[in-house]
Amino acid sequence: MSAASLSDAGLRRYASELFGSESGDALLSTSLQGERRQGWDDIIQWKLLEWVVFPERFDGDDIEPPTEESLRAATREAMEMRDDEEPMPLPDWVVPTGDGGIAFRWGNPAEVLWTLEFTADGQTIFETIEQCHTTSSHVVRDA
Repeated sequence: MSAASLSDAGLRRYASELFGSESGDALLSTSLQGERRQGWDDIIQWKLLEWVVFPERFDGDDIEPPTEESLRAATREAMEMRDDEEPMPLPDWVVPTGDGGIAFRWGNPAEVLWTLEFTADGQTIFETIEQCHTTSSHVVRDA
């Protein structure tokens, strides 16, 4: 089964199993309250939940797939960013870190890049990277 063939009901079932029944419904909000909110919904549904359902997609890539803890932390943060009164801008990239984590990235890697990383154990770290050097890093949320 491909991610494209997953039904909304199938995604709700996986979300409910991972996050609990009430959170599963909130997780898959299909509200059309704006393009940014829909963009966050798309990241949650078609990127993060797809990685939960199909971790084997990383087989052969020589990277460790995102862990359940990193997926849970990234999904909860994406839901909070989506549900803010003014939803956060969408990240330019949502990528696996290769060591079981996930990163949301905004900016230009050649200039300034902001990264919100969800580690394999579920810790959340915010970093500013300027001209390929980390200029600031702090823990946003412990695992």
